[in-house]
Amino acid sequence: MRITEEALNEAIEGKRELGEIGLRLALKELRKLRDEDSIPNGYALVPIEPTENMIIAGFESKPSAFNSSLEEVERCEAMSGCEQAGHRAKLCWKAMVAEA
Repeated sequence: MRITEEALNEAIEGKRELGEIGLRLALKELRKLRDEDSIPNGYALVPIEPTENMIIAGFESKPSAFNSSLEEVERCEAMSGCEQAGHRAKLCWKAMVAEA
């Protein structure tokens, strides 16, 4: 037995009762969605707008003597301007996603 999308939409809108069996079926479908690996490896679910903590983490991700090893700072300084910008963007993104 399955709940049709129309029936589910009507239940969500308050136009139809699912009843106990319908509710169990809906919960079973939700459990499947929860248990599925719906976010592929290498991806993350993040807010549409960055949070304040995400923004702070992004700003603080730039390699410096305060948050990076001397080797990391020297490696970054040896890069061209475009390479540095790309590297810093990646560090910023990684820090923001980790904070999310």
